[in-house]
Amino acid sequence: MNSHNKKLLEWFKKRDIEINDIQTIRTAFVHSSYAYERLEEENSNERLEFLGDTVLDLLVSEYLFTEYPDAKEGEMTKWRAAVVCELTLADAARKLGLQNYLLLGKGMQKTALKHSDALLADCMEALIGALYIDKGYDSVKKLIEKHIVHYVSLAVNGQLKPDYKTALQEYTQSKYHIVPEYRVIDEKGPAHAKEFIVEVSFNGKAWGVADGNSKKEAEQHAAKEAWQNLQLEEI
Repeated sequence: MNSHNKKLLEWFKKRDIEINDIQTIRTAFVHSSYAYERLEEENSNERLEFLGDTVLDLLVSEYLFTEYPDAKEGEMTKWRAAVVCELTLADAARKLGLQNYLLLGKGMQKTALKHSDALLADCMEALIGALYIDKGYDSVKKLIEKHIVHYVSLAVNGQLKPDYKTALQEYTQSKYHIVPEYRVIDEKGPAHAKEFIVEVSFNGKAWGVADGNSKKEAEQHAAKEAWQNLQLEEI
């Protein structure tokens, strides 16, 4: 067993989380840039991230539905969005120390600081997906109850900052009764290290253009630029 897998086993043991297949869990920490450099030796965490995103949504939705029986659908949707957003998941990942186990390609290591929130949020979702496959629903629920559920009360009390996409959408819906439109205007780089350029617009005007290593990340960065431009316009 390699040193990375041993460290992962120790991480789970300290948190009293049982696992069956360390290789499945390891995959949650493999960025596509690292997988590409090793060709067929590694699978990236992208598919696990897709699954984990859905599982997380379900568990947070279940918790909100159970613990807040008087909450309206719109309120629960807003709270959930704040909990499962990139900023919150990255914060949870940092507190768990996931950054110490993330496997990045050499090129990505040079820009990891710039994209750290996105990388860690994706890893958190992938870990949830991997744990769901390896041990099932109850094991994932245990992880989320210990390390993510506390963000719910912060969201309910308005103490949790929403991600920029959510903040921007709430603003445009409130003021203009529309939602922002995101459009990929360019793609650069090879398949394993794509860079996406995204433009966000509303009311017939482009408010932000930014790049990212995924469409989701580029949209967040474009939303942030748009949000900042809105603040400047209102000064």
